[in-house]
Amino acid sequence: MQIDTGKISLIQMEPNGERAAQLECSSKLIPLPGQYLQAHNPDEPDAALGWSLFSVGVPTKIGGSENSRQVNLAPIPKSWHPGSTLELRGPLGHGFDLPAISRLVLIALGESASRLLPLVRSALDNYADIVIFSAAPLPTLPLAIEIQPLKALPEAISWADFLALDLPAEKLPTLRKTFGLDYHDYLPCPAQALITIPMPCAGIGECGACAVPQRRKGFALACEDGPVFNLNQLEW
Repeated sequence: MQIDTGKISLIQMEPNGERAAQLECSSKLIPLPGQYLQAHNPDEPDAALGWSLFSVGVPTKIGGSENSRQVNLAPIPKSWHPGSTLELRGPLGHGFDLPAISRLVLIALGESASRLLPLVRSALDNYADIVIFSAAPLPTLPLAIEIQPLKALPEAISWADFLALDLPAEKLPTLRKTFGLDYHDYLPCPAQALITIPMPCAGIGECGACAVPQRRKGFALACEDGPVFNLNQLEW
């Protein structure tokens, strides 16, 4: 984990209305897909909590020097603007561990698919076929990516080699219905889920606000044990 500063060079709007920042920072701070940074704006000393920022969008060729890179991060508050210097801590948590595969399915069950899109570049570079299922608005994507509605998801489960989900914690109890699975059915391929849940302490205070249910082991903390989990580790 690194502690350093970064500067916002550009603000842009995500398709779901969230604000994202193009941030220039140390290459050691850039989170892997699914990991996050804890950011605080020193110009807002009364802000009690930092912001958990995730890499978003399809990565392009990385610019900058060997020690400095630019990365798109979201969501950011309305008060941040180009030129703002942020205090950063991270990368934090566990991200996606994408194996070598031929068929990748991305599933956005929340209000945004942006946190899944950093997985696209490496999958395309390895000539994988990619399908994204989303009810959330999507940006312009490479033509190689197929877009499908969520209602078509049950038909694709047997096709996939790997499933990557952006999953609000409150939708865990209805996930079997979303997949079209009965209670005793299993997924035919590995699956990892980025759990969408508030992480106010970012692992410092173990406040328990981000607790998610595990199979046979009580609860896990998304801020430390996640926010990406092997789906079969969770109770759903």
